[in-house]
Amino acid sequence: MSKTVAVAMSGGVDSSVAAKLLLDQGYKVIGLTLRLWGAKLNDAGQSVAEIDAKKIAEMLNIPHFIIDCQQYFRESVVENFISEYALARTPNPCVNCNKLIKFGLLFEEAMLLGADYLATGHYVQKFINPITKTHYLQQATDKSKDQTYVLYNIKSTMLEKLIFPLGAYSKTEVRALAEQFNLPVFAKADSQEICFIPNDNYRDFLVKHSNIKPLKGDFVDINGNILGEHQGLVNYTIGQRKGFNIAFGKKMYVLRLDKSKNQVVLADNSEVFAQTLKVTDIVFVDERNLNSEYVLQVKIRYNAKPALAKIIVKGTTADIVFDQPQRAITPGQSAAFYEGDILVGGGIIEC
Repeated sequence: MSKTVAVAMSGGVDSSVAAKLLLDQGYKVIGLTLRLWGAKLNDAGQSVAEIDAKKIAEMLNIPHFIIDCQQYFRESVVENFISEYALARTPNPCVNCNKLIKFGLLFEEAMLLGADYLATGHYVQKFINPITKTHYLQQATDKSKDQTYVLYNIKSTMLEKLIFPLGAYSKTEVRALAEQFNLPVFAKADSQEICFIPNDNYRDFLVKHSNIKPLKGDFVDINGNILGEHQGLVNYTIGQRKGFNIAFGKKMYVLRLDKSKNQVVLADNSEVFAQTLKVTDIVFVDERNLNSEYVLQVKIRYNAKPALAKIIVKGTTADIVFDQPQRAITPGQSAAFYEGDILVGGGIIEC
């Protein structure tokens, strides 16, 4: 009897091709589409994602269900995003969404519908340790599209029930497959960076949907000397070089945001590098010893290259010491841990 796979269908090219590939492999496929807070709805109460996903499901002749999680998404992802910015931190909402929504609520809904597996269009691969039989995520063949960084919260026990059909493909190959399969979304543009923020303008979003107001304050150097006036902490991120609207006479970069003094501390580029950081909310895919030391590669942002470091774990926190200083370590972002191209864990950067 065929196994049943629930596919997270966003109405985009990736999840549509994933569903078709699984059908061709002989699985019984059902489509699930999340109704998220912030999506624009038509007069019938449907989003573009829902409409496109339903069309694809009808083409593939598979059942399709809408999972309404607007309230939970708002409370668990959007409110966390807002609260982190209120603390002058820079969060990655995709990490939280994958943990709580896609591989939390959606996974549970898939199992309740009788699915044996949940599949998504993420560009990642799975690796099974041949000795321990532990399941891990492995970086995608196309490293430029690899999404392992935002998935470090998935434990090995859940990975056993997950399928990622696109891990061995490039985006170009996936679009070509969509056209070959006559899927009308083959030329559809990629989704925006943060799904609930129109035009990727998070500053306007925060002003509209929170009590965060851009309060002007001082630009200062590392010695506390006032260099000029900033337009509100929310307008700046660690490592930023442009957008100050002030001529300092030399290139200056954001070193840190001082919430207590409402100051943006600027420095030379060399000062923006650091060799150590602290991480909280530590997770290991294989649930290894949480009071030990490990030498791993650590990735401090989505587009960063993994860098060799010693990780000194003490419960759910860790001190990380890099072999080479890293640029613009940013509180609120995630640090993902790798052994080669195998994702083994991660946590939230504190400093």
